[in-house]
Amino acid sequence: MNRRFFYEPSVKELIDSFSTAFNVKITFYSPSFEEWLVGFSTQSSDYCTFLQNKLKLRGKCFEQDRTMCKACEKKKEILVYTCHTGLSEAVIPITIDGELMFYAMLGQFRTTAIPSAKILALWEKTGENREVLEKAFLAQPYYTPSKKEGMLNLFKKTLSILLEKNLVKMTSSSLVEGVIDYVERNIDKPITLTEVATYIGKSSSAITHAVKKKTGFSFKELVIFKKISAFERILSSDHQLSIIEASSMVGYYDSLYFSRLYKKYRHIPPSKYLEQKS
Repeated sequence: MNRRFFYEPSVKELIDSFSTAFNVKITFYSPSFEEWLVGFSTQSSDYCTFLQNKLKLRGKCFEQDRTMCKACEKKKEILVYTCHTGLSEAVIPITIDGELMFYAMLGQFRTTAIPSAKILALWEKTGENREVLEKAFLAQPYYTPSKKEGMLNLFKKTLSILLEKNLVKMTSSSLVEGVIDYVERNIDKPITLTEVATYIGKSSSAITHAVKKKTGFSFKELVIFKKISAFERILSSDHQLSIIEASSMVGYYDSLYFSRLYKKYRHIPPSKYLEQKS
């Protein structure tokens, strides 16, 4: 249960080659939805950038990716879906010895000739030129049903080979690393010492003592610092998000409470942090 995963350098080379051949981007996400490995980035991403910026979709896209990852984990199989921008994506849960190690996501590609009527209507409401969006949409790779099936089958086979050849590995981690791993996996939820103790298989007192000895923090403080750090990473990666949106992504749905908590531990309000990063 308390284990970490690693990959050989050849894994990145293989993923980059796949991305280049099919003009898609492959990303491996940890169970806590942090980018673990990012493949070669294609040059046809203007479409998503336009929509995420103009229609403020970045937060919704992030939440949809998280939801789809959880859904594929529950189904234990690949999940292909249409994102908010009308493009297709696929995600596969990768497990070793029954334990979820990471999510492998592939995207984005189109299966239609033009954007949906809903997307076009929303775009035109912003006053932007429709042709600009259509041109960006057409720059995305197009796949017929048969070609899509072939690409996804090869994607699944590639991932299977990585596991069979032991190119993706796991190693034992310490008790505290196991605690941190659990917190990071569930960063978007309230986290209690009791549930972590149950997951780890150790007593609450053993976890409390180990965390304090290793980090100098109490268990509660560790969770708070991890959530605050995740909040800051989210805002740093997307300046379009509001404090309310970013704090909800780390499990704080009362933005006023979170602001007080943030100021207590960072000595500045979150609005000041956002201002510094903008």
